Amino acid sequence: MSYETILYETKERIAHITLNRPRVLNAYNDTMGDELLQAHRAFDQDDDLHVLIISGAGRAFCSGPTSDSVSCAL
Repeated sequence: MSYETILYETKERIAHITLNRPRVLNAYNDTMGDELLQAHRAFDQDDDLHVLIISGAGRAFCSGPTSDSVSCAL
């Protein structure tokens, strides 16, 4: 699956989600929230995966929600 705001990769038993909006310090928005949920579901449904790592691209993990984000629950 292709995502707009995150990268989702798997290798062996490890899944890695990277928040991928480095120009805005990985600010959380509604699209990112939806994509994180989809990626987490993909991880949860794959019995071969045992570890999920979440990181941020660039110099920040996540600067918080954007001002136009309506839902901000992880």
